[in-house]
Amino acid sequence: MGSASVTRTGLVLALLSVAASVAAIAPAVEATHPTPPPRADHVDIRNLSFDAARVAVARGTVVTWTNTDETVHSVTSFPGDSMSFDLDPIGPQSVAASGANVVTLRFDAAGVFRYKCDYHSTMTGEVHVVEEFDEPPSPVSVTGEDLFAPAYVAVNWTQPVRWQNPTLEAHRILFEDEELGGPIELLPGTNVSFTAPGWESFRYRCEFHSLDFERGMVGKVHAGPHRPAFAPTTTIQSPENGRVVAGTVHVIGVAKAGFESVAVDTVEVSIGDAGIWLPVAWVDLDEETVVWDFTWNTTTSPNGAVRVHARALSEFHDEPFPTWVDVEVNNTVVASVEVPTGSSRIPAPPVGFLVLAFVVPAAIAARRNL
Repeated sequence: MGSASVTRTGLVLALLSVAASVAAIAPAVEATHPTPPPRADHVDIRNLSFDAARVAVARGTVVTWTNTDETVHSVTSFPGDSMSFDLDPIGPQSVAASGANVVTLRFDAAGVFRYKCDYHSTMTGEVHVVEEFDEPPSPVSVTGEDLFAPAYVAVNWTQPVRWQNPTLEAHRILFEDEELGGPIELLPGTNVSFTAPGWESFRYRCEFHSLDFERGMVGKVHAGPHRPAFAPTTTIQSPENGRVVAGTVHVIGVAKAGFESVAVDTVEVSIGDAGIWLPVAWVDLDEETVVWDFTWNTTTSPNGAVRVHARALSEFHDEPFPTWVDVEVNNTVVASVEVPTGSSRIPAPPVGFLVLAFVVPAAIAARRNL
């Protein structure tokens, strides 16, 4: 292919260049506790400690802290946490008659909220906020294609998972963690419920229709206060929002694995409002990130404003999170105009754009020929 060919080394260098220009798309996943904290909306402060140090409440609950020590304390969030609060000072027991030893705080969002005492570094606590307690079972159905749908569910630790088998075929559920028990027989036309013993993620599979816990009829349950997004996410790096485009354009983006490192299985692009999703080509940047490219002949779209959509899917086809950019298509034929040297009318494109618009598509094309 001559000097224009892209070697494997060139492919790696191209991807590293893109990686340097792309910010992380998804935040790190916070570890969960193996067992849930007790349900309580009141915390006593005694003997220089929070009792209980971890409590669980439903969203919208007001939590009360009462200081029974003879020293001042505070209830202060950790820097950088999603909810900021500073209940300071909390008076000692000696001012109980005035109520100055009691503070309250309402929690209106689900999550795990850490706090500390600014006066005593060893004093820390957590409030685990769930959407609600004792929710109805989260259903998982067996499909005629021998799959669990949905394959991933998120529940509170008090909320069961209910497997439903409307088919005429028997299934047997095995847990990867054998301490969870099992196997569970799921006979034709029956339902079986299971409640997680703590706040953790666990995988399961059908013994008859899977090779392991990653291939075939498999599923996963996340038990905890969060409602994680399992679908991968994606961004469109080029063209930029508001750009004027014409002729053949490379739509280029980056997709990243979802919660619990759910890998990218498919990336699709849709042009305009037709709702037709088309697959793209991509190369793997690492185990969780891909760089993708879609070739768009803009002459197939009318001149004017056009929205370019993109979405990434996992192999479980969880509900995706589409993203988009709005561009202006202008394929009107105009006379050629000579631009004087040094003119600012046509600025030079940035180096990062050159990498995205030319190097990555060439790398993807080279991979196809490997």
